[in-house]
Amino acid sequence: MAKLRHIAYRADDPEAMAKFFIEGFGMTIAQRRGPGVIDLTDGTLNLTVLPAVAGDPNRKAGLEHIGFTAADGDAARAQLVAAGGTEKNTVRSEE
Repeated sequence: MAKLRHIAYRADDPEAMAKFFIEGFGMTIAQRRGPGVIDLTDGTLNLTVLPAVAGDPNRKAGLEHIGFTAADGDAARAQLVAAGGTEKNTVRSEE
């Protein structure tokens, strides 16, 4: 069974959004990477806050993507395709 591992959200002000999740939900900063990218965690699930990019309609504020892990990636992919999903920009790791 696939497990939800992270949610990525684009924000106009990543610092303010991170502060909200830290103060409001007790999340902690797991790491900072790249320009304005903040990875938060509650110990189980990660929330990545990405900067929105002015003038780029593909990088506006809002939900960016969600990430899942699965013990058997090929079986999970087949299940998703059978359910009507399509593959786009898949990232695979060897964890």
